[in-house]
Amino acid sequence: MILQPDFFRLRHIEVSETLHIRSQKIRAIFEPVLQHNLLTLDLLPFIQEVSDNPWVQEVRIRKVLPDTLMVHVQERTPAAVVESQKGLHWVDPTGVVLGSAQDRSGLFPRIRGIPLDGLVRQEIDPLRRLQTGLALIGLVQDLHGIGVASTSTTALEEPIVVDLSHGSRDPRLYLQGYRLRIGDGAYEEKWRSFLAIQSDLKARGLAHEEIDLRFVDQVIVKTF
Repeated sequence: MILQPDFFRLRHIEVSETLHIRSQKIRAIFEPVLQHNLLTLDLLPFIQEVSDNPWVQEVRIRKVLPDTLMVHVQERTPAAVVESQKGLHWVDPTGVVLGSAQDRSGLFPRIRGIPLDGLVRQEIDPLRRLQTGLALIGLVQDLHGIGVASTSTTALEEPIVVDLSHGSRDPRLYLQGYRLRIGDGAYEEKWRSFLAIQSDLKARGLAHEEIDLRFVDQVIVKTF
């Protein structure tokens, strides 16, 4: 039976479960070589083609004799949605642009003020801006017990938005109606100041417009 010419022909392609990539799209890459000899099949071109999908972080392909290919895909995890003139796009923590997030972003955290083309080219300044935005988002998520990859949560009723379009020294955070001017660094200390001010404003029944936390020894609150 083993010596028969069709014994090692590829007949089955099994793809691991994926969240963001349709398994049929991956399977279609291998369909042209169905019925080819599995023993002599070169897997390297297929690994490269699957890896070309920006959602793919790692791919492993294994031959299971006599007639099956096992394809395991590890996907990248989105960290935020970048808002730009080109719409909404998922990005991972390293700045890889994963694809359009239009109409699917829900309550996922958003970052403004980063040129999308710069992220695609992995330029230094856009990547630095992204890390600033992710640091602020992470601070809020930690305090609310929200996972980085959560697309919805009962803790927040609207997306966390970080606006970096005013320069690296003046990032602005929009959270549940609050506009916070965070300034450069010392984010945890400034966040504690905000929580204290937030509690005081609620106790007084004051409607706020902006809370400016950029300065070491003072906090400026603008109310309506």
